Parts: sequence; structure tokens; C-alpha cells
Amino acid sequence: MFARKKNSIPPLGAAAKASASGGSDVGVNTLIVHGRKLVGGLLWEPLESYRNYMAEAKRIGKQRKMDMVAIRKSDSAIQAGFAPRTKERLKGHYSLAATLAGSLGESWMGAFELEDGRYALVTVIDGIVLPGQDIIGDRERISAELNKTYSLVTADPVKAAKLEGKIIAPASFNFSNDNRAVAEIIGPDSFRKEYLLRQLTLGLTAQQIALGGVAAAAVVAAGAGVLYWMEKREQAEREALALAQATEQKRLELEAARAIPQPWTSQPDARKLLGAAAMVLEDAPLSIAGWSYAESACDSQQCALIYRRAPGGTSIGAFLSAGAAAGGKRLDDGTGVIYSKLELAPEKGDLLSPIAEREYSFVNYFQAFGPYVSTSITAAAAVAPADSGAPKPTWLKREFTIGTAFPPELLLEGLDTTGLRITKIVAFVPSTETANSSERPQTQFDCSSELICWNIQGELYGR
Repeated sequence: MFARKKNSIPPLGAAAKASASGGSDVGVNTLIVHGRKLVGGLLWEPLESYRNYMAEAKRIGKQRKMDMVAIRKSDSAIQAGFAPRTKERLKGHYSLAATLAGSLGESWMGAFELEDGRYALVTVIDGIVLPGQDIIGDRERISAELNKTYSLVTADPVKAAKLEGKIIAPASFNFSNDNRAVAEIIGPDSFRKEYLLRQLTLGLTAQQIALGGVAAAAVVAAGAGVLYWMEKREQAEREALALAQATEQKRLELEAARAIPQPWTSQPDARKLLGAAAMVLEDAPLSIAGWSYAESACDSQQCALIYRRAPGGTSIGAFLSAGAAAGGKRLDDGTGVIYSKLELAPEKGDLLSPIAEREYSFVNYFQAFGPYVSTSITAAAAVAPADSGAPKPTWLKREFTIGTAFPPELLLEGLDTTGLRITKIVAFVPSTETANSSERPQTQFDCSSELICWNIQGELYGR
């Protein structure tokens, strides 16, 4: 297991495995405080428009098949906290994170034991609910997340100063002297209209659909005779529509056969690839036959883990013998490599949005991380086809790089990854970096004080 120092990036583990296996990104839980119902586990995402933020929230909710949303406004940003479609009726529920923030202010971290034995964790910095930090779970999960997040945030002295004296945790965690419960922070007068979850569309929730189905059945039974003639009239319309759809489908298939390949349809989902790379590093041994781990490079097919020989260390033969089961190979006299195969299915269902909108969303999202992430994004160089009569791409592409020490399995949690693909991931130990280090995506992120850094290269597609 790859060890980590206390004040660096959080360890990689369960979250990575859930991401790589395609687990749910959002887990909604409810609780009752002072007779009012609250919801935790929302997926928080920054909104770009201050004027039309609800329209933007509705668009994102529709794309992600979310049913309800809570809007949180602060001096620095507007965020939307999305709840997925669920059988549980969430109308009239308040957002736990937003309601707590209304009482605790712009920067704080709170872990709470709930009355039913569950635990909750919310972290807010500069008025923004941090990605993946609106959680309800068991004691083990919340305690681990609290420690990971604290180590990450307090690595920045400015952020550490903002959290000083503003951390709340159960006494049994031995983490803070402030042991207030949720009900002590949220009073009967703390529930404001702006903390309520709102219906995203005029559509129905899952529970409303179920109830509506019962009512519809009664109406059909009572009015079968009235509806019979309508069915006859509509039958011809349905047949004509089916014929038109079949004709259109054939046309699209012919066009697709003549069109050039769409690059993103042959590549895996970006979150799953980052999660898989994190799992490889999680399982990587610190050393093999005395050769120390230096870096790993992953694409959509495999990860290569590179080890270097220390001065006076064991021979290349000893490394190859110890790493034989993992396909160990010699790169040079002082460098060896083992390989880990990745098996990820391509993500083919993306419907591209305008490239300007996707690029703006990308930049806006990562700027919210502040000094924890550095990014660059540029237009890809245009390549003229050899045959001037050949089909031309119907999409545009941007190339990007990301540098960070943030856990990669959490990096994209709040970002719409439609049309976003990762082409290369390099994790490395800065202290082992040498002049003959393997090529990696170049970023402006300062890794000098980190234990592990990630340089990521990818492509963003749009129309």
C-alpha cells in the first residue's frame, strides 16, 4: 500500500474503487431536526451565470438526470446542490449543507453524529461547499474523510488560518474541542426558504409518477369508451411517425458510415480512467528488490510503473527477478518498469455541447480549486485532410493539461465530463525527479512540497 505523509494529499482507496467500477456519484440521505426534514449527500457544482443561474441549473440537472436542486449563494460564487431522482419525496426538504452554512459562515468544517447512529460531514471554504464534502455515512467513512480533507486543506497556510477554531467534530473523534450537534447549530428559526430543494423541471418525481400511475389507471377504466375512438385516430399517426423514424435512422447510419471516426467514442470515461490510475498507485509497492518507486504513466490501455536503483543498490537482475510476475523489464541500467493492464469500456453516449460553453465550464470549475490545481487549455492544431473532398470533422477540440496533488478519483466529481477524455496520466514522486525522467505533461503546478503529484493530459470536444 502506498504510504502518504500527514499533510499532503489524502490516501487513495474506496473512492477510487467506486469511481472505477462506475459507482454512484451521489448518495442522498435525510434527517429530521426540530421537526424539519433535511437532505445531505448533494452533488455541489459551481454555476457560471449570476443572472440565469436557475436556467443553468435546470440544464445541468437534465443532462445528469437530477430531480431536485438546492441553490447556495455566497459572496464568491453561486452553487447548485443536485439530488438524483428517487422514490423518496424530497419536496419540502432543506439542504443540510446550505442550512449549516447559514449559521456557521464562510469557512468551516463539521462532522456530526446523528441521532440514528449515522454521521455527517460538510466542509465549506470561502463560501463554497467543497467537492465531495456533503456526505452522510457510517463512522468509519466520515472519520476517514474528515482526516483526509483536513490534511489537504490545511496544507495551504491561508486556508488553515481560515479554519482555525472553526472545526466541529464529535468528542469521540478526538479531533476538536467544539463538539456541537446539528440541532445545537441549526435552531428552529434557521430554516429559510432559500435552503429548500426546488423541483428542477415541470416533470414529476419518481413518487409522483407512481401515484399518478394509479390515478391514470382509474381514469382509463372509467373512460375506456371515450378513448377508443382517439386510439383509432392516433394509430395512423403513430405508424406514420414510426416510418419517418425508420427512414431517418437509415439516413443517419449511411452518414455515419461515410463520416470520419469520432475520437472520443473510442476512449473510456474520464472519471473511470482517473479512478483506475489511482487504484494502480494505491496497490503499487514502495520498492521492488530495493529499487524505489519513482513514477507511473497511464493511458487507456495500461499503466507503467517506473522504479529506479539507488546508488549502491541491488542489481538489475534482482529487480527483474522480483518483478517477473508483473512483467518487469529493464529500461536502462538504473531504471526498471512493471506493467498493469487496464480494461475500460469506451464511453460512446456523449452529446456534444458548443465548444465555447465547454471550455468556459472547464476553466471556471478548476479555478475554484485555487492553488490546489493548475490548468492550461489550448485549441488543437488544425490538420488539413490530404483529400480536399474528404468529410470534415463536425466537432472542435481543445487540448488541456492539469497539475495537482488532489486525489484524482475526486478531481472531476463536480465537473460535467461530456466530451472530455484523458489521454495520459503521470503520477510521480518529486524528490526522485531526474534529468532523464520520462516525458510527462508539463504544468505550472508547484510539486516541491508534495509527496505525490499528478500531471494529466487530455482533450475536450465540442461543436
